[in-house]
Amino acid sequence: MLFRTEFFSTWNSGGVDKKSRNSLRCPGWRRRLCHDTISSCGPGDTRNTRDREQAPPASEKEKAMFAVIQTGGKQYKVARDDVIVVEKLDSEEGRTISFRNVLACGQGADVKIGEPLVRGAEVKGQVIEQRKGDKIIVFKKKRRKNYRRKKGHRQYETVVRITEISR
Repeated sequence: MLFRTEFFSTWNSGGVDKKSRNSLRCPGWRRRLCHDTISSCGPGDTRNTRDREQAPPASEKEKAMFAVIQTGGKQYKVARDDVIVVEKLDSEEGRTISFRNVLACGQGADVKIGEPLVRGAEVKGQVIEQRKGDKIIVFKKKRRKNYRRKKGHRQYETVVRITEISR
């Protein structure tokens, strides 16, 4: 991986051919460059600065209690006060919900792994909002047959703030 200084020196010296230069302009590549190699990005920074400022230092975060929960066929590693977006849950905004499918929980080096679930462990959270996710375009095409179908889809989501983790 090129560091920022190597990238720009190679770019400006003409050491990159035109085809490679176009592939380097890919926003995904730039995003990966920014987030892997430098701590504060420029105007192209796609991270949420508010979240970055509020994140606790690494030493405190390692000591915080965490849990791995399963909901909607997916697994999420959560800690107290985390906000997660999960598949739609049948609950109203402001209500407290509990996740009993806890696969692992722990604090620091003391981690308890379930077989398959941790007995007696429970994660509680408060529903912040029910919403629809970003639109996904489903485009089907058969070449040379004049067959094109375009459909959009928005998945229902629930935003949950984790309030309590108990073993």
